[in-house]
Amino acid sequence: MPNTTDLTELAPVAAQNPRVKQYLSIKKNTRSNPENLVCLEGLWEISTALDAGLALRAFFVCPELLRGDAGKTMAQRIAASSVPSYAASSAVMQRLVDREGTDGLAADGSSDAAGAGTTYRSASRTASSCSTGWR
Repeated sequence: MPNTTDLTELAPVAAQNPRVKQYLSIKKNTRSNPENLVCLEGLWEISTALDAGLALRAFFVCPELLRGDAGKTMAQRIAASSVPSYAASSAVMQRLVDREGTDGLAADGSSDAAGAGTTYRSASRTASSCSTGWR
């Protein structure tokens, strides 16, 4: 699978896009979530989720906010896959993520393998409490 996708050629996504609205409703827990989708913010969370077996359902990247080669490589790899991928402006990305200094990556996904979602959520909570203190 090629990993040289030009991220500037991805479909642009606005705040009113149904995928953005779905992501935000999952994140804010404002609608039912029968697929048990989880929101992922940043390179570490997306990498951990993929390693745990989560299948991405939507991927958002803000090319101008990408930091370092690892983020760009991950974005290119995901965009070159069958995952619906979108180019987000910095304003849209700021709506998608909670933390300051985002690295320009966000996604939602669901577990294809039993227990992978629990594994991811546990890893995410551990990392969050270690790196940012109690939420």
